[in-house]
Amino acid sequence: MPYLAGGRLVYDTEWAFRDPSTEGLEGSNTGTTELAYGGRTVAKRNQSSRGDGDSTFTAQVRSIGWYTLSTFAKRYRPGYTYGIG
Repeated sequence: MPYLAGGRLVYDTEWAFRDPSTEGLEGSNTGTTELAYGGRTVAKRNQSSRGDGDSTFTAQVRSIGWYTLSTFAKRYRPGYTYGIG
């Protein structure tokens, strides 16, 4: 889940692949996250947790109001094909 801390919105795309029955996370993912306010993009970032990558999206929230957080992420591991479901 995204959260606010110190006037910043924080979201990690790895959370989308967390196994709720364990403390484990999917080790590799790539994604794009965008934060919009009033129909205008406030922040956009491509993330990757592969290697030394950082899958965390952060953005400054400057105004009170309704923000839209959009994200597209996929599991990724070279040489491995994930099943559907």
